[in-house]
Amino acid sequence: MGSAPTLAAVRNAYGFDTAELWVCSQLRDLNDYAAANEAKSMDVKQLDNCASVIASRFGHLTITELMLFFHKFKAGDFGEFYGAVNALRITARLKEFVKWRDQRKAALETKAENARRKADQEKAINWQQYCEARGLNPDLMPYQPETPNKPP
Repeated sequence: MGSAPTLAAVRNAYGFDTAELWVCSQLRDLNDYAAANEAKSMDVKQLDNCASVIASRFGHLTITELMLFFHKFKAGDFGEFYGAVNALRITARLKEFVKWRDQRKAALETKAENARRKADQEKAINWQQYCEARGLNPDLMPYQPETPNKPP
């Protein structure tokens, strides 16, 4: 599903602070985008705390998935936020995003599995064709279960 690293991989490779800093920069951008005025924006401590929660609780998401989340959040795909962004609203919407992502991923996997099965069925041969290809007598089965002796 792509080659972008997960947030956990960034944390493991570069340290927790780097992952948290990246999330915090995304949150600051969202904060600047959404806040109609300074009174409705999150302060630095709130941004840092939210970034810490996201970095620790949503490490399974890739960087590109998180970028998509922030884009969708800004576009209003998770409802309106009326100019007041807060950490609880962001993490709640992130949980909604994860559910949406999981559904999309499952649908893609199902589609790929169905395509694989269809391709397998198109290549499949029956017993008659198998025997003809190998010069065998199709009336002789390679394995026939023994029938239990029935008492008279």
